[in-house]
Amino acid sequence: MSTFLVSPSSDTPWSLDPEAFALRLKARWPEIEVRELEDSLNALSFRVPVDGDYPPLGHLMSDGQAVTLEGGLAESAEVAAWMREIVEPEQELLFYDEGYSFDVPLRPGITRDEIVAAVLAA
Repeated sequence: MSTFLVSPSSDTPWSLDPEAFALRLKARWPEIEVRELEDSLNALSFRVPVDGDYPPLGHLMSDGQAVTLEGGLAESAEVAAWMREIVEPEQELLFYDEGYSFDVPLRPGITRDEIVAAVLAA
């Protein structure tokens, strides 16, 4: 398991609204459990019920500009590809690990398998 992030690479006024993001998570994965958090770092916590050995535990940061995913690469990449679908296409997003040893630009239409292949090639 590793920690991955999805966020813009530079300053932007864009952010995800926690309530709207929680609703979209529940629409995509009806069995997901989402918890609101009242700490200064995270707005939401959720475990994504994707197939695989390491379904990610996710957190939406309080500023709404980053999502952390603690889980397997393929499982986290699936969530990142889904996030690319729900965020307006003009908003640039990256998928990267906490050590920033790679970054994958999340272009509109990118798939989980394309993200995994890009990470493995880095």
